[in-house]
Amino acid sequence: MPFRTAILFFSRSAQNEARAKPLCRDHDKSQKFYSLLQGITLEAAGKSGIPVVVADESVQGAGNFADRLDRAVLASFEKGYDNLIVIGNDTPDIDHKQLKSAYDRLQDDRHTVGPSRDGGVYLFTITRESYSKGILTGIDWNTSHVFIQMRAFYKDKCHTLQAKNDIDRFSDVFKIFNRLKGFRLFNQIWSLFNQMRILVPSVCRKIRSISVICHSLRGPPGIAIS
Repeated sequence: MPFRTAILFFSRSAQNEARAKPLCRDHDKSQKFYSLLQGITLEAAGKSGIPVVVADESVQGAGNFADRLDRAVLASFEKGYDNLIVIGNDTPDIDHKQLKSAYDRLQDDRHTVGPSRDGGVYLFTITRESYSKGILTGIDWNTSHVFIQMRAFYKDKCHTLQAKNDIDRFSDVFKIFNRLKGFRLFNQIWSLFNQMRILVPSVCRKIRSISVICHSLRGPPGIAIS
C-alpha cells in the first residue's frame, strides 16, 4: 500500500492573523490582506494535485508555536496520512511545482526543506518516522536556527529549495516583488495596498521600478503606475 501524503496548510485564520501581525491600523484591511495570502497559497497547493489539510486555530489549539504545530501534525496523521508537506501563509510566491517535487522526494524516502532568508523555513516535510524521532521537539522554532537545525536532523536525506523571503511585517512584502511569477499576484497586492492607503513615496518608487520591468516582459501588464 503506498504512503499517503498531504499538504498541511498551517495557518491561523485571516482574522486572527491580522490580530497577531497587523499590517495597518485598520483591522479589516489587514484581515483582507491575509485572506489574499491564504487564497494564493491554497491555490498553489490545489494546483499540485496533492490533498490539502487546513489546520487553523480550531485544530492548533492554544499554546506556543511548537505546541500548536504538534497538534496540527498529529491531527493530520490521525486522518490517515503518513507524510506531510508543511507550509504556512507567509510565502505567497511558493510554487505548485515545488510542492510536487517535495511530494516526489517523499516517495523516495527523501525530505525537502525550503529556507527563509531570516533563518526559518517556509516549507518542510515530515513523516511518521521523523515525527517519532523528535523532529518537532528538536527545533528552536521562531528563531534564526530553524533551517540549520532541520538540515542537521535530516542530514544527507534532505533536498534544499531556493531561499525565499517570508512575510512577518509590512516591509517584508516588498522583498518578494522581484520574484513574483506573473502579473496576477502583483496586481492583487497592489490593488489591496491602494485600498489600505498605507503606501508612502519610497514604497511607490520601489513598485514603479518593478512596473518598468513588467512592461519589458512579454504581454501587457495588468496595471499602470503613474
